[in-house]
Amino acid sequence: WHLAFEDPPARGTAGTRTQISALVTDAYGNPVPDALVVFTATGGALSASRVMTDTTGHALTRWRPGSAPAEQHLTAALRGSSIKATHTVHVAAPAKRR
Repeated sequence: WHLAFEDPPARGTAGTRTQISALVTDAYGNPVPDALVVFTATGGALSASRVMTDTTGHALTRWRPGSAPAEQHLTAALRGSSIKATHTVHVAAPAKRR
C-alpha cells in the first residue's frame, strides 16, 4: 500500500484551520477504502487524529497550526503498518490588525 498527502499546504497561518487530506492506494494505484489513518502534528491541533478512508481512499481532517511561527510537521500513518507520510508546513504569524 501507499500513503500520501494530497495537495498539502506549503504555508499556513498560526491559528487558521486548513483541511488535510491523505490518500491510501494499493500496489496498482487503486484507492483503499476503510483503512485507518492516524494523523499527528508537531504543533497545533487536529480535529480528528484517527480517520477511516472513504470509498475513494481519502482520509480527511482539519488542522489548526500552533501559535508559534515555525516549521510544523504533519504525519499520516497507516495503522498496523510502517507506512507513513510526513509533510512540513511553514507557519507564519497572523497578520497584525490595524
